[in-house]
Amino acid sequence: MTLKEHITRGVTRLAGNTARVIANQRVGERLALIEFELLQEVFDRLNPGDKLKVHVGEGAMRSYTPFGWSHDPVSSAKMLVHLHGAGAGSRWGARVEPGELFEFFGPARSFVPGVTDELSWALFYGDETALGLAAALTESLPDSVEVLGAVEVASGDIGGPAAIDLSLATLERGAAREHGEALLEHLAALELPDTPGVIWLSGETDSILALRRALLERGVDRSMLRIKPYWAVAGKAYRKSKERSVLHAP
Repeated sequence: MTLKEHITRGVTRLAGNTARVIANQRVGERLALIEFELLQEVFDRLNPGDKLKVHVGEGAMRSYTPFGWSHDPVSSAKMLVHLHGAGAGSRWGARVEPGELFEFFGPARSFVPGVTDELSWALFYGDETALGLAAALTESLPDSVEVLGAVEVASGDIGGPAAIDLSLATLERGAAREHGEALLEHLAALELPDTPGVIWLSGETDSILALRRALLERGVDRSMLRIKPYWAVAGKAYRKSKERSVLHAP
């Protein structure tokens, strides 16, 4: 174990929490669905859209959005791990087994849903990296709220949304297509209600920018938009730059 691993694990154990893995199921070529048991005191602090910062080994931390909360037979939740590349998070998600413990910080507020009593519909657009967030947000809505939108996933992960009972259309991204193309086509064909609603966008940065632009061109008020870019084809620095200059600008 490296010095960084020792330090990260020590700090997490002192200031964080521990959870036990109940199940780890591969639900796509690059998607692992992990169910885990939570202490009731942690469970009580969870809000839809919150994140847990998980120690995945090798001195690394990764953020995941819990969903699928349950109290039967124990207090538990689920999270989706996107197995991309050869990073520590991907290796952990692929190998962690039932019975194993993991340390985490949180829950911490990451995405503010913007749900009000007047809400009659909610629209979500995102990619495979945002499936956990999509599940957490949509499953928290009252039955009276109409759920609209879609998620776009790679061909190998087309079964992921069904495996988590996601109430959104699933669009396949072919190898020759850009991120977000299918979502833009879905939006172009969608009739937006004229009643109070909220719009959630998450996933790849440029695809979010394109969806945001298309929605504003259709007259959607900026106050309806809730945006969370998780990554960018052009890299982390590009994502952070766009968050500052465009997505979260006044």
